[in-house]
Amino acid sequence: ALKPDGSRQWEYEGYVPDVCTPAYHRGMLYVLDGVKRYLTGIDAKSGQEVWQEKIPSQKGFFASPLVADGKIYLLNLAGDVFIYEAGRKGALLGQVEMGADNSAASIIALDRDLYIRLPDKLACLSVRQ
Repeated sequence: ALKPDGSRQWEYEGYVPDVCTPAYHRGMLYVLDGVKRYLTGIDAKSGQEVWQEKIPSQKGFFASPLVADGKIYLLNLAGDVFIYEAGRKGALLGQVEMGADNSAASIIALDRDLYIRLPDKLACLSVRQ
């Protein structure tokens, strides 16, 4: 993180993204190392690691994480969506198998629905309760 004068505020040297852009929500950064398959929650102000989870995925990730509705959504290359709790705990909440190899596009959210571009189709998952 950089200060307004360009000097460094902090650095994190743990599992960092090779492709994926981190997501931010309510003071936390969510950093996805798509090759090693680690998701890390980092305090955005201090740079301290709050939690880290090894994602139970056989395939890697190229899509950036999305935070919506208090959850972190991750799409792996096999088309599986992993859902984690956003915040200071980071627990795995569930998984949805979309069954589409070579899925690399990031998920977007709109009106409590998730839109996922898979290699051969566009899918919409409702997160309404």
